[in-house]
Amino acid sequence: MTDSFFTIRLFLDWHDSVQWFSFGLLGALLVLATLQFVRSRRTAAGLRWFGGKSLGTSIGVGAVLLGLIPIVALVVLMTERSAYMRHDRMETRIEEMATAVAHSVERFVDKHVSGMTSAASSINASGDFSATSIQESLLLYHEIYGDFLTMLGTDAKGDIIAASSRLDGVLAPFDQLSGLSVADREYFKAPMTNGFPFVSQAFRGRGFGADPIVAISASLREQGGTRVGIVEGSLNLSAFDEIDREHPHIDGANLIILDNDDEVIYASPEAKLVFLEDLSGDALVISAEGLRQGVAFDYDDQSLDRNRNHMAAYATTALGWRVFVRVPTDPIAQQMLGDYKVGLLLLSVTAAISLLMASALTRRFSTALGQVNDAIDGLSVDGSDTSVRLPQDMPTEFEPVFAHMQDRAARLRGAYKRLSNSIETGEKLRKELTQAIALKDVEIAERTAELEKANEELSSQSKRDPLTKIANRREFEAFENRIWNLGAREKMPVAVVLIDIDHFKAYNDTLGHQAGDTCLKLVAKALEGSANRPLDLVARYGGEEFVAVLGGAAVADALIVAENMRHAVLDLGMVHPKTDEGLVSVSIGAASVVPTHDEEATSLVKAADDALYRAKASGRNCVVFRREDDFVIYDPDEHSLESTNIIKMLAGDRHRKTKGPPRG
Repeated sequence: MTDSFFTIRLFLDWHDSVQWFSFGLLGALLVLATLQFVRSRRTAAGLRWFGGKSLGTSIGVGAVLLGLIPIVALVVLMTERSAYMRHDRMETRIEEMATAVAHSVERFVDKHVSGMTSAASSINASGDFSATSIQESLLLYHEIYGDFLTMLGTDAKGDIIAASSRLDGVLAPFDQLSGLSVADREYFKAPMTNGFPFVSQAFRGRGFGADPIVAISASLREQGGTRVGIVEGSLNLSAFDEIDREHPHIDGANLIILDNDDEVIYASPEAKLVFLEDLSGDALVISAEGLRQGVAFDYDDQSLDRNRNHMAAYATTALGWRVFVRVPTDPIAQQMLGDYKVGLLLLSVTAAISLLMASALTRRFSTALGQVNDAIDGLSVDGSDTSVRLPQDMPTEFEPVFAHMQDRAARLRGAYKRLSNSIETGEKLRKELTQAIALKDVEIAERTAELEKANEELSSQSKRDPLTKIANRREFEAFENRIWNLGAREKMPVAVVLIDIDHFKAYNDTLGHQAGDTCLKLVAKALEGSANRPLDLVARYGGEEFVAVLGGAAVADALIVAENMRHAVLDLGMVHPKTDEGLVSVSIGAASVVPTHDEEATSLVKAADDALYRAKASGRNCVVFRREDDFVIYDPDEHSLESTNIIKMLAGDRHRKTKGPPRG
């Protein structure tokens, strides 16, 4: 099959009608069989339509029709189903890929928004807005967030007073831009106007070079609230290459990220698109209009330098960017055509076998009839010479049988006796066979029970993390969705607690991976022991991260459990040579919400993840939650929070209000 639009489209349209062809074959066979049945009821000669008066020919033709047509219909239908499933699997895979990439892009941008917010908060807290102070903060945060090409700080008029750059691959101050103004840039005006962090549309930079960037900025303000400038980071869009490489490109699939103006922010090299290319009039964007995200669709691309037919799906990020995943239809059509070729080969083999079997059956039947005519001396089992007339329309093969019936009747007496003996022998054999079958049934039942037990063990293992023996991420997501739906139905709060082992990479590098595995096991056991109600689940989220779902838990409840978890890990007393306390500790982010059916459970995980980021930025070994617009480090002695009745009744003994070592 070529890359021709007409060829692919014609094949796909024909493919849609294949199942009706199969049903048509079966329908035609049903009509023919019905007509034969009706005629046989009237004249006892229904099969004459297949072969005149010859019973052998009639049976042979009938065997071919009855054996071949259903097989043809079945093979064609199964081939169509196989091809359809290929198409359907591809739809599912690109839908999942679009959603996964959109989530990765969203987390990537959110991470850097948090970084700029933290940088601004650090400068605001110091109260020193001099160029030297801002320059030091920029270099510190630029080291942490290496995907920023440049970072800068301005005064209230928009004049640049400090800047840092990675354009040459080395982080260093960038003094050449001091005094230049960015007052006309939206990333300056927006945070200076409303005070909120700002993420721009994609554009090419100026002054630092013409690299494609997205600007992320946050305002600097004095204690009285007066805004005295901004800090800004220019996010390197080539960093999306890493996100692109993290997801396998199935059958030539390529990734396209568009901003709110349908301009290209990023595209896989295979897509042959350029930065900021306007796709508002492209067939891809037009075909997606009116379709909800996460649903695959086909569209025809008339561009001469691209495949003309594609399958695509998209997902939208919180910024309104759309992540498209598209794959050319031609490879899928090639695979589907391969299925039909295999099906055609099977049909050819089946037809040949059917013809051979029908021919052998007809020959065997005719031979058998001749042998019966020679062997039978009479019709009556007891040998009586009852007069028999030849019925009208009787097949020609039976005419000699009736001619010899009277002469051969006497010879049947001995046959009758032998038949009686054979029946007795057969009955004995039947009993023996019945006993053997009964024994076999017992053996089959035992094997079935063993297989069911093994299947139950395998199902249990698929839900557990092989190292820590607690629930894995897949089980966590399923449990979280159930608790979320229960909370939405019962108006009950649900909390998520995200836990990260502090400086775990340094622990592994210093003490070895075997010690790291032991550390993960002990921490998992300690965390699981701190959340053990029926509505709680502790799971390994990935690497050194753990997560807990707490059904019926408000923020206060989640903080109690989180603080207990932090102390439980410290109480293990595992030595960590790379921390200030000298012990293994954890950073925890907690969040709680009353679910609704309009929201997704992932929003709660993201809220806890934001709190975890703040816990790490605040020095680790602490519990952070969000109160109103601020992130707060939880201290049982300072924060008076009321717990829900459910947690008071069910969680009593796990509320330990101990102080433990100081938190960083």
